[in-house]
Amino acid sequence: MSDKRDYGKSNGESNGKSTRATRDKGGKMKFTFYSDSGHGWLEVPYAMIKELGIEDQISGYSYVKDPLKVFLEEDCDAPVFIEAYTKKYGKMDIVEKYIDGECFIHELESYR
Repeated sequence: MSDKRDYGKSNGESNGKSTRATRDKGGKMKFTFYSDSGHGWLEVPYAMIKELGIEDQISGYSYVKDPLKVFLEEDCDAPVFIEAYTKKYGKMDIVEKYIDGECFIHELESYR
């Protein structure tokens, strides 16, 4: 079960499968925030990081699944993205997916 809120996190469960950022019927981007018992990451398209000009501000604490998906670490990198995104586009929807146990993101390659 998951719910969404504007510019915030919500509680939810997941089967561990990743989803890309999508657009709602109004055209607003929807992003997925993954978390486990100790960490959290915001999944965003790499193209959007590049478009916002923040690719050099992302730390090695974020992860890459493939050239298209980046999982931004919740404390340092996600706030940089959220600030840049909302400055350019306004509010964003974030849906949280809680992973019971260790999240698959721990196994991915570091952004740096």
